[in-house]
Amino acid sequence: MKVAIFREVVDVHSIAALHQHLRYRHESRFGAFWLTHANGNKLAMLVSYDAALLHFFTAQDGPFYFSVGKGSPDEEIPFLADNYESSPMTADHAVPLTDAMTVVDEFYATGQRSERIKWDDLSNNSQERSA
Repeated sequence: MKVAIFREVVDVHSIAALHQHLRYRHESRFGAFWLTHANGNKLAMLVSYDAALLHFFTAQDGPFYFSVGKGSPDEEIPFLADNYESSPMTADHAVPLTDAMTVVDEFYATGQRSERIKWDDLSNNSQERSA
């Protein structure tokens, strides 16, 4: 699996190595990771302390999904994009980091979108929620 930590790309060959890379924090707070599975599917994870945003993309320009959390759409959480630019997002899309790591582990093993969290389908401007 290829993993981009902000803009640095590494090859990862074990779940332990993946977890080690996902511990990286810029300014002790922020993480930005792109995971590319051998099947071509991608999972992006932005981290701010103990909150995470997840995006799932299929390899063939198919549907793409955004995590759904339980926070307020009126509350913003600061995140950094992979180019280190500020990228605040509403709390209703943030999930606990522990839940995000479970999704990452499943993605590492299967390359598929996890059903352990809810997702917004953002394909074709759809707002369907799944799982």
